[in-house]
Amino acid sequence: MLILDDKLLLGQGNERECYVHPDDQALCIKVYKPDMIVRSQNSIEYFYLKYLELKKVPFTHIPKCYRWIDTNKGKGLLIERILDGDGTPSLSMIEAIQKELVTKEVAKQLLVQLGDYLIKHRICISDINVDQVLLKNVNNQWVPMIIDGIGSRYFYTPKLPLIMLFPSFALRKTKTNWPLLIEKMMNV
Repeated sequence: MLILDDKLLLGQGNERECYVHPDDQALCIKVYKPDMIVRSQNSIEYFYLKYLELKKVPFTHIPKCYRWIDTNKGKGLLIERILDGDGTPSLSMIEAIQKELVTKEVAKQLLVQLGDYLIKHRICISDINVDQVLLKNVNNQWVPMIIDGIGSRYFYTPKLPLIMLFPSFALRKTKTNWPLLIEKMMNV
């Protein structure tokens, strides 16, 4: 069992916390907050990312999902941590804009690139949040990565099976929601 403590905490959302793996900086572990399993986000993420892996979708703009792992905070989901080419943690797109590493125009182009990838591979984005886009710097090239909100919001509803059986549903949802994310990012 892995021991996760506050100094390993990367961030948190409404339902989950994300920790750096204590033995491998290239991995992170998503666990539920105590008494906060509302939408089964780990199950959704695991199920959907494994589905994309089976469909041979390239994981060039989304993190790889490895397996379940036991921690002192309960069962966690072992995920690729997004790191730059030199091994340092990638910045969020918002941080990169604020630090003037990218202009808003470049950020918009990168979001369009990310949207094209999602649409081409019919990847469903269920949660539009500007904090979920990181910029991975590889050989001085920015690669936009979306780290959360992939799949469906709820596990035990027909939506997740529908977007898997009929990728046109995923396509429609992403095509509808992606311009909203671009607009939100441009207004940060």
